[in-house]
Amino acid sequence: DAQELIAWLSGSLSATTWSDVKLVSFSLLLISPLVLLSIPRTNLMQLGDDLTTGLGQNVKSGRALVLFTACGLTAIAVSTVGSISFVGLIVPHMLRWFTGSDQRRLVPAAALAGGLLVMITDLFARNLKANFLSDLTGLPMGSATLPVGVYLALLGGLFFLLLLRRVRV
Repeated sequence: DAQELIAWLSGSLSATTWSDVKLVSFSLLLISPLVLLSIPRTNLMQLGDDLTTGLGQNVKSGRALVLFTACGLTAIAVSTVGSISFVGLIVPHMLRWFTGSDQRRLVPAAALAGGLLVMITDLFARNLKANFLSDLTGLPMGSATLPVGVYLALLGGLFFLLLLRRVRV
């Protein structure tokens, strides 16, 4: 039980089953209309509160809709695979360099690229033994495999260091 708890806290795909996939698919079908309603409001909110109000949108209800949708999507992901961090922060920032800030292109691209990043990192995590990291860092880790969330946290930390360096220069 402790091993499962640690895997869930750091994020792991190893305990997911096909029934989890069915549940996630059904949940995504339910929340997809909210995502489609949120995209235009998010595009408007990027312009600022005054301009959004001037264009006839209620800023408070728009924020509430976007927040509710984001919380729903996060709840679906976390309840299934645990706390896999940084995917929702890394991927949109990276894709914004290529797609721009228009949410109509960014949201679908981020969903696909985020899934691809988690899948590739999980493949990497399952095939790379911790003794490689033990040799690299000098810390005793044995031969266990680390959860995918550990590798994504390392990748996210490096990405944010890169962002910080870019901003300070």
